[in-house]
Amino acid sequence: RADGHNVMELCDWNVAYEIRLPAAIRGGFLLPFHYFGIADDTVDYERIPRRNGAFIEDELGAALSLSARADLLLRHAVEKGYDGPRRVALAFCADVAHARFMRDEFERRGERAAMVCGETPLDERARIYAELQAPKGPLEWLFVAEALNEGVDLPAINTVAFLRPTESSVVF
Repeated sequence: RADGHNVMELCDWNVAYEIRLPAAIRGGFLLPFHYFGIADDTVDYERIPRRNGAFIEDELGAALSLSARADLLLRHAVEKGYDGPRRVALAFCADVAHARFMRDEFERRGERAAMVCGETPLDERARIYAELQAPKGPLEWLFVAEALNEGVDLPAINTVAFLRPTESSVVF
């Protein structure tokens, strides 16, 4: 947890149910997936300022907002493909400005893209999610920041991109 507290404390250290990823896939609770780790040499992470060991959010978002990264993502997305009749992609960004930048870059490249952030009104989010999942809808890319962290079910998604660094295995 980002606040440093152990969630188990809230439950008096009782585990109601636990399932690991392979068992969840075998049980049909999650779909199997193909994972591709893509080397990103467009960013020099050593040059991004940190505070108390963590990247400074605004500095990180600005450092990741590069046309070369948009090119890299799009090139690999085309190369790796997707399952289904069309791509339905969700891309997690470092901050709102980064999400907006990526949306704009993809739109400039002729890709249909949208963005959602923590401040996006719920009715607008619902409209965007519906458009993204519409079987014949044109929207293919959704760039998000400060949203869709947990408790979301968008079953049409067939591509997930993690466009920000993390040192948390849970977040990853």
